Amino acid sequence: MRGGVFSPPAVRAVCRLVLRWISATKGASLALAVMISVPVAATLLSDVLSDAQRGNPRRTIEQNIGQAAARVTDAGFGDVPILQNLDGTQVRPAPPAEGTPEHRHAARPELPPGALVLTMTRSLLTTQTGSTRLSTQFQELDYPHPLARGITEQLRGRAPKGPDEVAASPEFLRRAGIDLGATVAVPAAGRSFLIVGEAQPTRDHGELVLFAQPGALYEQLLRAAPADAPRLGGRMWLVDKDIDWAGVLAANEHGLAVYSRGAVLAPPPPEKIPLPGDPPGAYRSFHDLLIDDLTGGHDRSQSTGERLGMLLAGIAVVQVILLGGAMFAVGIRLGRRQLGALAANGASGGQLVLLLMVWGLLLGLGGAVLGCLAGTGAAAVLIEVFLRFDLPQIWRFQVGFDDLLMPVALGLFTGVAAAVVPAVRAGRTRAGQLLAERRSDRRPSRVTPVLGGALVLSGLMVAAAAAFFLDWRGLVPVATVLISVGLFCCFPALVGRIASLAPALPVSVRIALRELGRHRARSAPAIAAVMVVVIGTIALDTLDATRNAYTSGRYWPTLPDRHAAVLIADAATRPAGLDVLRDSLGEALPVRSFAEVTALPGAWDTCGAGGCPRTVEVAMAPSAGCGPDWTTREQWLPPGGPDCVHHRRLLGAVVVGDAELLRRVSGIDDPAAAAALARGEAVVLDSRYVQDGRTRFVVNTPQGSHELALPAMAVDSEVGSALVVLPPRTAERLGVPVSLRALDIELDRRLSGFEQDRVGEMVSAAGLSGYVERGDTREAALFALLLLACTALLSTTAAVTATVLSLIDTQRHSVMLATVGATVRTRRALAVAQSLIISGLGSVLGVLVGILPAAMISAQGARRMWREGPVALPYELVLPWPVIGFVLVVVPAIAALVALACVRGRVRIARRHT
Repeated sequence: MRGGVFSPPAVRAVCRLVLRWISATKGASLALAVMISVPVAATLLSDVLSDAQRGNPRRTIEQNIGQAAARVTDAGFGDVPILQNLDGTQVRPAPPAEGTPEHRHAARPELPPGALVLTMTRSLLTTQTGSTRLSTQFQELDYPHPLARGITEQLRGRAPKGPDEVAASPEFLRRAGIDLGATVAVPAAGRSFLIVGEAQPTRDHGELVLFAQPGALYEQLLRAAPADAPRLGGRMWLVDKDIDWAGVLAANEHGLAVYSRGAVLAPPPPEKIPLPGDPPGAYRSFHDLLIDDLTGGHDRSQSTGERLGMLLAGIAVVQVILLGGAMFAVGIRLGRRQLGALAANGASGGQLVLLLMVWGLLLGLGGAVLGCLAGTGAAAVLIEVFLRFDLPQIWRFQVGFDDLLMPVALGLFTGVAAAVVPAVRAGRTRAGQLLAERRSDRRPSRVTPVLGGALVLSGLMVAAAAAFFLDWRGLVPVATVLISVGLFCCFPALVGRIASLAPALPVSVRIALRELGRHRARSAPAIAAVMVVVIGTIALDTLDATRNAYTSGRYWPTLPDRHAAVLIADAATRPAGLDVLRDSLGEALPVRSFAEVTALPGAWDTCGAGGCPRTVEVAMAPSAGCGPDWTTREQWLPPGGPDCVHHRRLLGAVVVGDAELLRRVSGIDDPAAAAALARGEAVVLDSRYVQDGRTRFVVNTPQGSHELALPAMAVDSEVGSALVVLPPRTAERLGVPVSLRALDIELDRRLSGFEQDRVGEMVSAAGLSGYVERGDTREAALFALLLLACTALLSTTAAVTATVLSLIDTQRHSVMLATVGATVRTRRALAVAQSLIISGLGSVLGVLVGILPAAMISAQGARRMWREGPVALPYELVLPWPVIGFVLVVVPAIAALVALACVRGRVRIARRHT
């Protein structure tokens, strides 16, 4: 190996030696490759899932407009100027100006000359198959046309060709209980259609959709009922010639919104967009804030999944570097004779370092390949699961070359980083020591534990400052890193102290402790690796549990499930078009029943142009400790802390009705409450407002205010629609006239996204506002499940790898014990004891330190939220006991089982032991 370190002959010789070394140390090399594959798989999995959920811009454009250059949409406001955002998904009328033309329905816009045009409509209709009635999206589009390719995906059968043929989505066929060849009716039009194919939108798989040719139904319905235009939706035109931003603004002057491919891919300056959307990162989800708090950052350029994947991958990289470095050191000790022979034959220290670095590089490449395969497979399985059991329907599985670059680079970096320290140490070792197989471990420094203790103390001081005084989020990772590094510095001394307990323990545990004490250079990184992984995962799980408890992982609904409401802002008048809107909603939605909700006006309600002259407020009971005059008029700065916060009610503080109205607004079907209403008593949905069976009402009139205490029954409810339900005859005693507050809609099922959007358009067209109860989403559950899976994977991998590392390093010692008569039970007990000590100690310390950042963030959050405004619930630390139990019990048990399985009953003695 003459010449320079990086000369071609030296590199070729090094590669041959490395391949031979890998072949000779298959077990250690495979363990290292598997370790490196974990962060690679985590990075690729998060990247693929985030891309599948979010989609790249070109794919999103294709899902919306196919291969067209632009989509022009009648916004539904008539021939009046409108304002739109970049892609036309947000539209509103422009402020009125002089000379505004009369409202009329747009027939066809001015399109680019010579453009190929496809007409498209999407209506919300009620369809019937047998006795089953379904609220259905009826789409008219020639979707097999090349211009529309990418909007709809054909699954079975064929596309409709005639005016009486349709294709149905899989969800429609499932809900209706029919298949191809069946007939579906549209009662509003008196028409029936033959189902000739199965198709689905490429973006929303869970919708109930019928696909027809243009002109099949829309024009007929619009001619028969022009007032139903908001329910039927506006026309859309797909064109094959792009419309520049100036053309978009010109179309906006005539009430037309434009989705332009060129504008979306190359946006104009923000000041030229009439209705600018939220800037990137303006909306921060629950879990975005969680990762912000934990990392001390405010990254807006990446999705939550990407940032979570990067955080977990970073934890896994630290684990691999710690354990991989120790594993490389073990491999080097196993091959000391080969290294000594190379050094004795003229290999320089730099060439030995190159040899070991190439070993790490090749193992990193192998781990990257394994990780890419594992991450791709896991992504495919998870996306299939989401498609089958979850309803965000924008998942797409696609792995591109750019998705693989970062994970492969991470694998190579991890392999090289893990090999650096052992390689440099081996390069500095003399050839005589290598040939004699003498250990070069130095006596542990006495300064390092002192430095570690100082770092731990500093970290605790920073944690105390963050928890009680300072709000800077960067203090959380700083304190965690200081404590973790300090404990790592203390590990050699800590392991030595634990080893001093050996004489008082059974023989297997005694030998295991002494082995850990002798090999501190290997055992300390192993314990630290387990600790680091557990710190990261426990911090995430604890913070997730705490935030879920605060923001209500149980979910506090505004209306009962499967309910919607049309809200009436003016308490003085009844909207003129309410009855027409009610009939339209009944035709378009799966409505079970309607009910008008009447209420007594409160301080925040409006009557005409101003406030209501007579209002009613509810006073919180003195037993709540919030003061004698604390009524629902007051919204901020409660005197008694979070327990005194008033919850704003969607339908008003005091609604007037019977037991049926109580069920509709609160979901409570209680015979005792119904009996109380029949007796003329009030039913209060928050026990803080009831004391000694009475509730105080404050009546405000132009002449002044007075109180009236009425008999009441408390029935706590988490539904935020109303506070008190009063019987009509009892409400008359307050002397305040009731007013129509809302139209409550009870539904047969939850509405789809398209139905919710179309309902919003219909209600807005009537000059009113609405609310649809969406119910609890699965985001928190999915996130918690992902965290649990990552916790199990990373912590188990760390513990098992540390166990395998210990077994490989002590294999010669195990053979020695077998030669002197140690039984299989003794050797297995020794291996189990070593694994339990490493994984157990790392898990315990990781749990203790991992709770700390969540506690700091909780304290900061409580202080910040109370300063900025009252919180509705105490912000308390919630520990994820199932996860903690898994880490403290299951992870060491798995490591012990692995150790038990790896100890052979019969040992082959390769050479004589002296």
